[in-house]
Amino acid sequence: MKNNLPPFIEIYRALIATPSISATEEALDQSNESLI
Repeated sequence: MKNNLPPFIEIYRALIATPSISATEEALDQSNESLI
């Protein structure tokens, strides 16, 4: 079976770089919807 996913380190870096702060204060909230 061929793996069509990018290397793990690329996925991991993209995950870390994605803004995802959840806060009750609207000005700080970045949502985490893109991670789900």
